[in-house]
Amino acid sequence: MPEKLIRDRIPEIAASNGDYLTVRTARPGELPGLLRAKLAEETAEAIAASPDTLLDELADVLEAALALGAHHGHSPADIETARAAKAAARGGFQQRLVLTNGSQK
Repeated sequence: MPEKLIRDRIPEIAASNGDYLTVRTARPGELPGLLRAKLAEETAEAIAASPDTLLDELADVLEAALALGAHHGHSPADIETARAAKAAARGGFQQRLVLTNGSQK
């Protein structure tokens, strides 16, 4: 299995079940890439999730996104402010609009 970022308590949880994992601490320079890979992994899992598992998968996406933001100096409040500003300027997805072709000039 290739190396991947895991949640902090996973080794402890595994050990309580008799499984002992080999882990290491990520070097600062490799953390952004590991966080981006984790975000991609969790996003793929959310896309593939059933309605019953979607909430947990979305929580994982959010956790990975917040960790990546924090690594780059952005707080959860910063991210929410940016999200709200973008929604105010460009809208959200409530109207369920679907683009059917490119712009006509």
